[in-house]
Amino acid sequence: FFSLCLQVCSEFLSTLTMTSEAASTPEAPNNDAKFKGANVPVKFFTNTFDQHMQKTTFHMPVKVTLEALSEFVNVTLGLTEQVRFNFLHNDQFIRYTTLEKWIKKKGITKESTIELEYTPAFEIEAGNNLPHDDWVSVIRRLPVPADGSGDATQHPYLTGSYDHCWRIWKGDDCLHVGAGHTSAIKCASIINASESEITSGKRKRNGVDCKFVTGSSDGNVLLWQYQGGKARELYKFVHSEAVECVAVHGTGSLLATGGWNKLLRVWTLDRLEEDMAAGHVGKQQYMHCGLAGHSRTILGCEWSKEKRSRLFSTGMDGNVRVWDIIAQGPVMTLSADASAAYCIATRQVSGGDSIITGHTDNKLRLWDTRSPSRCGTYAAHTGFVHSVTWNAIPGEQSKDTMFTSASEDCNLHVWDIRGGAPLASVNQHADGILCVEWMGDGVLMTGSKDNQVKSCNIKSNAPTAA
Repeated sequence: FFSLCLQVCSEFLSTLTMTSEAASTPEAPNNDAKFKGANVPVKFFTNTFDQHMQKTTFHMPVKVTLEALSEFVNVTLGLTEQVRFNFLHNDQFIRYTTLEKWIKKKGITKESTIELEYTPAFEIEAGNNLPHDDWVSVIRRLPVPADGSGDATQHPYLTGSYDHCWRIWKGDDCLHVGAGHTSAIKCASIINASESEITSGKRKRNGVDCKFVTGSSDGNVLLWQYQGGKARELYKFVHSEAVECVAVHGTGSLLATGGWNKLLRVWTLDRLEEDMAAGHVGKQQYMHCGLAGHSRTILGCEWSKEKRSRLFSTGMDGNVRVWDIIAQGPVMTLSADASAAYCIATRQVSGGDSIITGHTDNKLRLWDTRSPSRCGTYAAHTGFVHSVTWNAIPGEQSKDTMFTSASEDCNLHVWDIRGGAPLASVNQHADGILCVEWMGDGVLMTGSKDNQVKSCNIKSNAPTAA
């Protein structure tokens, strides 16, 4: 196959005129035929690939496809194994089938020298399959190690299911099954975790100790401690109706919960910890405040990564509300007449937070607290978007721009905020995907209505130099 590509690209290359400077041609008339038979001057560069093209201007036919451009780069670099490349212009991915369509969309004249960045495309490899007894609604990575280094497929994690149980895993091994809820577990959040050693008879194995919370349709949020291979329920936070989301503050001192009663509650975990240590649990109220503003069910909440006193929430009303827990009131509302939002994920940017939400109109929306009136939209799913996560692909250049979404349509899409179409996709579940979690080093875990947890690995096309 690759030899055929080489032959095609060699023929294609022979049709190109290479010069050290762009040719000067008169401006073409502004009509649909203005690019017919035309060439445009193009320069190629890369910030992510270890082989660089010569600093030459190539006169490329405007009707060239992006696939042919990728093959052209392969031939020019003399690669012995084919690498599929994506292309960016001014840090934005080109998402058109041909240069001509993109040039027309951007209003670029054929005399302008276009500088294209080439970067290896991504692909998704299927991984392990871990069966559960019912729908899997939540997956949370246990931060061991905290920086996500090492073999991500062996990192410990927590799953919650509609069978009322939570499970702690390490790789393919289920370390523990915990029960305490009387209805489906819908959400979970980790307080802390550390490595440990579990002893069973004469057998010793590496394990994990952790503290976490789970929220359920039974209206309760339970605080758990798992230590030495044994689990203990420490406290019950009672809601009046079903709980849909929980979020532990980055310091572990506060807990946010939301659900069907439309009230976002903030609880003081640090004060509870002090009372547990002193043996005074239950002698005072641990709710810091209740934040009212949503008109319908709250389905997602996340703490700000930029300002520790800020909290985000979203839900059936489609709005993203920003709260200040010190003032105990709203800061702003991000609204774009959106449909109901099932999920939310935040990341820190300079001077604010960048927020992704997934909606029942099958779309994802990108918000920025620095520009509250702006909202970007990403569309590719054909079903409700149930879950979204920011993810870091190896290579510093991608860590702040890529995210992954999971949907009722059974598809997992990997996106970059710089482009409007998915970079890679995989469909490995037999029913809707309810949750996705980034495990580090390109590994993602997904939970589905097919009662399965599956892993997959996002990989760049591995280059091989000639």
